[in-house]
Amino acid sequence: PATGRIERFEAHDQELGTVVRALALNLGMGYQVDPTVAGRVSARLENVSLEEALRTVVGQSGYTFSIQNGVIRVGPAQM
Repeated sequence: PATGRIERFEAHDQELGTVVRALALNLGMGYQVDPTVAGRVSARLENVSLEEALRTVVGQSGYTFSIQNGVIRVGPAQM
C-alpha cells in the first residue's frame, strides 16, 4: 500500500499525465506515464490516500496504475 495522504488537490480539465505528475511531486515520488496514455480529467480530492487519488483520476480514464519503490506507473489496462 502507498504511504502519504493528499490533503487537498484539484484538477480541472487537465491532461492525465500532468495530474499524475502533480500527485507524485506532491508526495516526493517518481512517476512514469506510458506514452499511449491520453485524456483529460477533472477531480477535486480532499484527505484521501495516494491510492484513492490515483484510482479516481486514473480509473476514470480507463488506465491502470501501480506503485513500486516510490514510483507511480500509469499505463493501458491489461486485457
